[in-house]
Amino acid sequence: VKFSADSGGVYMLQAIGNISMGVYLYRGSENSYATYFYTTSSRTASTWTCTKTGNWLARIAARSSLDGTPYLFNVTKFDSLKSVSITAPAQGTTWSTDSSYRIQWKPDSAFLGTSVRIYLLKGSNQLITIAGNINNNGSYSWRIPAGLTTGSDYRIKIVNFSNTNLFGVSSFFTISGVTPDSYEPDNKRDLASTLSPLGKAQSHTLTMNDTDWVKFSADSGGNYIIQCNGDISTRMYLYYGSETNYSTYYLSTSSSSSKQWTCERSGVWYSRIASYSGGTGGGSYSFNVSAFDSLTAVSFTSPTAASAWTTGQSYTIQWKPDSAILGTNVRLQLYKGGSYLLGIDNAPNSGSVSWTVPAGLLTGSDYRIKVANSSNNAFGGYSPSFSITGLAPDSYEPDDSVSKASAIATDGTVQNRSLALGDVDW
Repeated sequence: VKFSADSGGVYMLQAIGNISMGVYLYRGSENSYATYFYTTSSRTASTWTCTKTGNWLARIAARSSLDGTPYLFNVTKFDSLKSVSITAPAQGTTWSTDSSYRIQWKPDSAFLGTSVRIYLLKGSNQLITIAGNINNNGSYSWRIPAGLTTGSDYRIKIVNFSNTNLFGVSSFFTISGVTPDSYEPDNKRDLASTLSPLGKAQSHTLTMNDTDWVKFSADSGGNYIIQCNGDISTRMYLYYGSETNYSTYYLSTSSSSSKQWTCERSGVWYSRIASYSGGTGGGSYSFNVSAFDSLTAVSFTSPTAASAWTTGQSYTIQWKPDSAILGTNVRLQLYKGGSYLLGIDNAPNSGSVSWTVPAGLLTGSDYRIKVANSSNNAFGGYSPSFSITGLAPDSYEPDDSVSKASAIATDGTVQNRSLALGDVDW
């Protein structure tokens, strides 16, 4: 059988009968066939892309000893919009996420076979598999998953399960779902939004199969808090500059997450954020990176700036047990001015510890308590300065260094002194 075809055109060739056949295609007067396909009683068609404009010949032969059996042969220009009659969704239809609808089509078994696959397209991209292998009965109930972005460029694709070259697509229809955030498109590193200044959160949405990129500047050795807070759990990967391998990552199984991070190198860093559940999730979140401030990182309720504690007495130290910063166990440390005096290691991060103020502390109003992560002392916070009443400093203070040593006469004069906790006299 001869026919004409155009270069680049896609055609559907059908050989329908009760026997298996071989179909060989020849270009013009060429002696060697350009391509071929086989048919069976269930596989009767194939798509073909023409490589040269002009006349083509199809040589058709039975693949068995049977002969005299009638068959139908046809060549048509392939049109995926017309190859399968999809009646629902119709053009202009609006469907909503998290609701159920019925996909309907004409179950042409000569073209689609006995089983089909169904896909959702957005534009020209195949987004998700709706059904992997179902009977070609012309109807399928589908609940549209949450997380799909609102758009009017969705289509349904129905494919012959045994021959993926045979398929049809619906007209465009609308899905009402998640509204894209103002930073889209930001699904590639070179499209990353800029977080500036640090500490000013960005509001984002993650739709199905979505990825967000955010870039920010950080200093080597600096401590930072990275936050992803919202109604979706996230996976976050940090990349330095143009490097393709991530430096570190955080996984969150909760909807509110803060992570501590010490910057390794000064420069521009990129954060890649995706749904923790992979392509199926969707929701909104805020992203923020802020420089760590030990004066505000931990919220203390006791002691306060008005507290006046006395040596030998017991008091309750109270703080907000933020596990994202402090972890599961903490160190509690007492400072006077900028000097460390004493501490308690590896206490539970419960938010409360009873403490007896030890004898030997000097009276002063410049005491502070630090609560720090047991695994990383850089991440912690200080209470306000408060007062402790204890030993009165002797008249020779300060004399805790060689340069501040007091002079004593060699005539037997006695100096009356006191040694406070951690004190040294010269």
